[in-house]
Amino acid sequence: MGLAVPENIKLTIADVEKSVEIINDGHDTKERILVLLPDIKTASKMIELKADIESLNLGGLHWSQGKTQYLKAVSLDEKDIEQLKEIKKRGIEIESRALPMDDRIDILKFIEEKSGIKK
Repeated sequence: MGLAVPENIKLTIADVEKSVEIINDGHDTKERILVLLPDIKTASKMIELKADIESLNLGGLHWSQGKTQYLKAVSLDEKDIEQLKEIKKRGIEIESRALPMDDRIDILKFIEEKSGIKK
């Protein structure tokens, strides 16, 4: 079964290590790159491997046992939040928004305000 991708779009499916290489090489060629990841753990691993990432847009992080739903498409547990804090310390912007024209939500600030405690 093939995927339907417009001719002007290049689709690459890769493991974490190859994705880091593609991201870093893409900055040299001025390509626009969108990376879809399954979870915060994978994003954290890519950043540890020195992926040149400027921002993370969180979404599609569904609720499961042990997670708290903060936004419609963002459910996190304490480990996720700790990993996000470490990512933010590296100067990477962390946001959530469903559509590009939506206002950005600083998810860590949102969690802090919602919970009433500093995360």
